[in-house]
Amino acid sequence: MKKIIAAAIVLLTLALNGCGSSGGTSNYTVNFSANANGSLVGTLSQTIPSGAATSPVTAVPAAGSHFVNWTGDNGFATSTMNPLTITNVTTSQNITANFAINPSGAVLKLSSAGALTSGSSLSGIGVKVQLPAGVTVSADAGNVVAAGVVTASGVAAASTITPAVYTPATATTPATLEFVVVSNTAGGFGVGEFATVNCVIASGNFPTANDFILPAADFKPADLLLQPITSLTATLTATIN
Repeated sequence: MKKIIAAAIVLLTLALNGCGSSGGTSNYTVNFSANANGSLVGTLSQTIPSGAATSPVTAVPAAGSHFVNWTGDNGFATSTMNPLTITNVTTSQNITANFAINPSGAVLKLSSAGALTSGSSLSGIGVKVQLPAGVTVSADAGNVVAAGVVTASGVAAASTITPAVYTPATATTPATLEFVVVSNTAGGFGVGEFATVNCVIASGNFPTANDFILPAADFKPADLLLQPITSLTATLTATIN
């Protein structure tokens, strides 16, 4: 009888400890890695019980670069939290820190789009571009824009740029750059790219292409009789360098 009772106690103990059953707590592996231009501080491979949290991992950008975000698999939502702690872990995941080289400049391409009436062309186009915070153009103390900042290009490559006017940003208004592309030929120019602008991005600023704006009200194309043309629209593309 004593042997039977002892065996029963052993079996009960094993059952309470979950031995041989599928009811135990699951563990998951969370791996952290870094893309180019940065590194990580923390435990990079962590085994986490279901529902628990990882220890924090910090993304550290290399000199001249900045942290962008974390991306991952198995349901991980892109995050800019830094350091990163993943809570309520319920699956294994691979998490990557993404970095980018700090931008120093942007090249803007200005174009017209639409259709001109048959036989007509453009004598010139006036524009005023809005620049995002932290973006300027090379200019002297009097805000006289340096040569080469604005050039005629594309269909208007043979045209002249009037002296560009740069107006610095204020507390309530963005910086602007205003100029006119004027045809040097009697036949004018057609629809398409008409100007290129070289901008400077101050350290610590990270504008996107969509932050550069050419409002419709500040796009003013004119025909050979110097009359406004309303059938054209403007497009602006920005390449961040």
